[in-house]
Amino acid sequence: DVTSIDTPKLKWVIKGPQQTVQGDGTVVNATSDYTPGYEKLGRTFSSSKLADIKINGTKTKVLIFTGGYDLDQDYIGNNTRKTDDLGNTLYIADAETGKLLWSASNTGANLNIATMNHSMPASPTIIDVNRDGLADIIYAADLGGQVFRFDIDSANTSVSNLASGGRIASLGGASKADNRRFFTTPDVAFIQERGSKPYFTISLGTGFRESPLNTDTTDRFYVLRDRDVYAKP
Repeated sequence: DVTSIDTPKLKWVIKGPQQTVQGDGTVVNATSDYTPGYEKLGRTFSSSKLADIKINGTKTKVLIFTGGYDLDQDYIGNNTRKTDDLGNTLYIADAETGKLLWSASNTGANLNIATMNHSMPASPTIIDVNRDGLADIIYAADLGGQVFRFDIDSANTSVSNLASGGRIASLGGASKADNRRFFTTPDVAFIQERGSKPYFTISLGTGFRESPLNTDTTDRFYVLRDRDVYAKP
């Protein structure tokens, strides 16, 4: 809390489970000692994005962030694709208290999406499409080469129906050549061409950041086009 710039105070802490590397390179996740609701929070490479949303008609200041990095990715060997235990989550937390308000993951979340199986170290991108000061769309990418879109419903009546979403692109695969990972935040631009409907471009590139000398994977830079600007897909 920097209300008084000369005497800042720690307001709250969000803590995920600790990961311990064993002698054989395997990773063990702590089964306790984490903030309730954040049992899938990995290493927090993601920056938390400050935004305003409405919850049951009340304007609320929130932090939106992805689940981070699963340390298993450092020890998988042979550049094989894996399902992560941590980091495969999108969180929306109360900015004043740190309390978890809403989440999306493959299981145990407000919104369960079967394909959210890979950790998300890159920060999400937040869009206010109608410029009313409220977040409308969230884009996020993961280490499985997937891109997700989430749409916030400002007319929601509770956190249970706060947002909907799903995978909009799958650009990786099980083979070493196709095992593409997104460590970068989606760069989203609004495009309006004369005589055509507006659309978003989503630009991002893949790379094996934990092993930068890897040559097995055919990495690429992508530009995706999302034509669902003012309504969810």
